[in-house]
Amino acid sequence: MIHNAVQVKMLGRFTAVYGGQTLKLDFSSTTKMMQLLALLLLYPHGISREKLLYSLYGSSELANSKNNLRVTVSRLRKALGEAGFPLDSTISVKNGIYCLESSAAIESDVSLFETCVAGSQSASDPQKRCRLCEKACIVYVGEFLPDFSMEEWVMAEQVRLKKSYISCLQELLDAYRQLREYDKMFQFSQAAAKMYPYDEWQAYQIDALIAMNRYDDAMVLYDQTVSLYYDDLGIPPSENMLCRLRAMSNSIHYEVTSVSDILAGLNEREVKQGAYYCNFPSFIDNFRMVQRLSERDGRSCYLVICTLVGKDKKPLGDENLLHFSGSELKLAFEKSLRRGDIYTKYSTSQYLLLLVGLKQEDTSVVTSRINGNLAHILDDKKISIRYRLQPVSNVSSASDCGWKV
Repeated sequence: MIHNAVQVKMLGRFTAVYGGQTLKLDFSSTTKMMQLLALLLLYPHGISREKLLYSLYGSSELANSKNNLRVTVSRLRKALGEAGFPLDSTISVKNGIYCLESSAAIESDVSLFETCVAGSQSASDPQKRCRLCEKACIVYVGEFLPDFSMEEWVMAEQVRLKKSYISCLQELLDAYRQLREYDKMFQFSQAAAKMYPYDEWQAYQIDALIAMNRYDDAMVLYDQTVSLYYDDLGIPPSENMLCRLRAMSNSIHYEVTSVSDILAGLNEREVKQGAYYCNFPSFIDNFRMVQRLSERDGRSCYLVICTLVGKDKKPLGDENLLHFSGSELKLAFEKSLRRGDIYTKYSTSQYLLLLVGLKQEDTSVVTSRINGNLAHILDDKKISIRYRLQPVSNVSSASDCGWKV
């Protein structure tokens, strides 16, 4: 690292530091100046006029875009000194190539990241590859220029850099797994999950926690991830996440203990009235157990699929209304169902009920009771509930309900 260099960060946020002072990159009068500066910093050895024009102005009229570029370059030249760049900093134009010239060198996190990625790809020594991948992942603390994510050239860079990051991260996590460095595996997958929470990097976190025998932490993370997918995406856990749940269940080995301690762990810690809520994977196990009992003793049991829809019977598109209605529906289940009944959240708009020992003619009483406890939101005519009944004994397997486990 050169001490008198301008140190630029464009991953995660856009900042520049020179001489220990953070430069004032707040050219609020125009975002084009900020983008022009970012492009010049991204290409310290120069960038062509054609690429600048396309990046900044797209397919705008050529004459206007050229004039706009001249104006923007002129304004940025004047603003560099005020921002805190070395006083001799300027923008040179030679043979159609634009370059930010300064007595200080330019050090960019993007340049460092790409150097590490290229080095890891060319290195033949596995340890060196791992070190360079690790350094690249440490440098990559967020997406490229997130404040300009709507710009086409920025989006293209984001995709390219993220692809390189994922490639390095995947290799790094696999190496940590083989080396049994599970603490590092957890650390780097945790950082990835914070940046990209919907790419299932939590699966690596869970694997690392299981390998370190931290089963309680793994279960908490699993529940948090499933809730995130339910609340934000409205989808049930993927097969990938269900595999982690099975791995946790298969890996947990309890110490030999007394009968009283075992019973204390099995009993509910807090006795509650109303139906029993469980997460979706647990609901699958409960469903299969009830199904077997129904086959053995002929007990009448029903699966009820409750779907929140609009009054026009179409899916609800209002996320806030869905969230509020779902919370109210869970309260209605607790008031309307018996302690022996079970329910779960399948998606943001669907809930599953398992009514045990109930005859078909009694199911309408249950749905009427639920509707009655929801009268305060059903009467405003914004939502309605669609019920679908399925005798448990007529479901040949859980896969018939679309559950793949």
